[in-house]
Amino acid sequence: MRAFIHARDASDCVLKIMENAKPGEIYHVSNSEFILIRDLVEKICDKMGVDFNTTTEITGDRVGKDAAYTLESTKAQKELGWKPSVSLDTGINEVIQWVEEEFAVLKDEPLEYVHKE
Repeated sequence: MRAFIHARDASDCVLKIMENAKPGEIYHVSNSEFILIRDLVEKICDKMGVDFNTTTEITGDRVGKDAAYTLESTKAQKELGWKPSVSLDTGINEVIQWVEEEFAVLKDEPLEYVHKE
């Protein structure tokens, strides 16, 4: 279970923290739209018109994976007047549109993920 926050929302909150927070205060920056990773992938597949069952491979959890990341940002909302404004669906739609616009460049990038330390 995860909550994904749009980069604009995260940077907006960080700016509000920099401008208004008392030194040393700690804020969680998150939204309240929690979703299972599988449900997220199914949502993306649906939006792209592809079949989840034929385009994904289900694997086991990685070692040490947390079951959920459920930060809540009530403190930032109350003290800084911040709230997330970009919904998960809007963010997904924006990413799909960006990929479609940039596909000519992206198609030449490697498909393998390389973790850089």
